[in-house]
Amino acid sequence: MRKIIFQNLISIDGYYEGPNREIDWHNVDAEFNDFAIAFLSIIDTIIFGSSDLALSFIPYDLIDEFRILINPVVLGSGKPLFQGLKERLKLKLLKTKIFNSGNVLLYYIPVRN
Repeated sequence: MRKIIFQNLISIDGYYEGPNREIDWHNVDAEFNDFAIAFLSIIDTIIFGSSDLALSFIPYDLIDEFRILINPVVLGSGKPLFQGLKERLKLKLLKTKIFNSGNVLLYYIPVRN
């Protein structure tokens, strides 16, 4: 069975894009690029960069794993990652990965009833 993973980059204050829809603050370097290339070679299905698409999957319990990459920046405003989520989504932390750039990747799975 395929595994659907949602992954996105956010600021420390929870925004995935700035107030003018900018993403120039994303902290991406060679280490992260190497990690991303390795990750893409082993996955089944990924939703990357579209919180709107992820929000349409969440009510149907279709996302198997959430990977949230926190960038060491505070934006103050912008679009929150889960803007529009209608119900609480309980997650369990599986593991973390800390990058030399200061990014922290959090791996979560949904807590299913």
